[in-house]
Amino acid sequence: MCAGKGTRIQPFSYSRPKCMLPVNGIPVIDYSIRQLKRAGVSEIGIVIHASQPSIREHLGSGDRHGVSITYLQQQETRGLADAIRSGRSFLGGDSFLVMLGDNLIEGPVEALRTAVEMEGAHGAIMLARVENPRQFGVAVVEQGRVVDLEEKPEHPRSDLAIAGAYAFRTGVWLHIDRLRPSRRGEYELTDVLQMMIGQTEKIVYSLLDTPFFDVGTPEQWIAANRHLMAEDGSRNVIADGVDLEGTVLIPPVRIGKGATIRNSRLGPFVTVGESCRLEACTIDNSIILEQAELAHLYALNSAFGAMSRINAPLATNKPARFIIGDKSSIIE
Repeated sequence: MCAGKGTRIQPFSYSRPKCMLPVNGIPVIDYSIRQLKRAGVSEIGIVIHASQPSIREHLGSGDRHGVSITYLQQQETRGLADAIRSGRSFLGGDSFLVMLGDNLIEGPVEALRTAVEMEGAHGAIMLARVENPRQFGVAVVEQGRVVDLEEKPEHPRSDLAIAGAYAFRTGVWLHIDRLRPSRRGEYELTDVLQMMIGQTEKIVYSLLDTPFFDVGTPEQWIAANRHLMAEDGSRNVIADGVDLEGTVLIPPVRIGKGATIRNSRLGPFVTVGESCRLEACTIDNSIILEQAELAHLYALNSAFGAMSRINAPLATNKPARFIIGDKSSIIE
């Protein structure tokens, strides 16, 4: 599911789909495809909007990942259930897995497939315990089954958040066909699940024991980047053609090819895109996209867009937080 507008992670989604944002140097969507492949799925349909050619350009036919990719057009972004409906001809009479293009899930999604193909469940969802359930769709479970769902409730009845992965048998189409738009004007997948629960259909869950990230806000994007860099080990990854002069790297730091970095201190948990130029910067726990030019910065927990240009006085006692979109300029 990649056709969403990504309004919560603007300004970065103005120029690229949010599923194409890099985490530890790799677009989010690549992680999802790897997960599906591990689950034994070799035929993948990606729901896109006409304004997202970069997804097709990046993934092509799927050969690089060892899968077959079909691109499915969603004409308007009208909710997750509508996005599923746009793939109906592709799915045919098969059961299927669904993953959200901006969610980073490390847990095994094959448990969902097993539930619907081998264990008789009509549907299965991935859940994770969270500290702030009011920010998520929340599931209420009893005796291994989902009995109720709440969308961002004011007073959550559990701490089990829906983590953006689902599996369904073909009977779900009966409910999708009967679905009406919600008050938001969207066809909600949570409404489909509620209809299934109301018909006493078996909806089960798999509980993640690893972190998951909804890479839909700058804060979650930076957090996901830090988590995967930590998992990768305390090492620096330096691509070819990088020019480092008078620079200290505190691992882990990842630097893309052709970058020039001088008289700076980077890390830990910093990724620098291709062909960036940094001068006299101190940067920690941040993401810098390709061709950015930064000078005289002290930055923490920041994200800098592609081709952004910033030249500001270096503060030596207190870092600043920057959320700067593509092609933005701040010049002293």
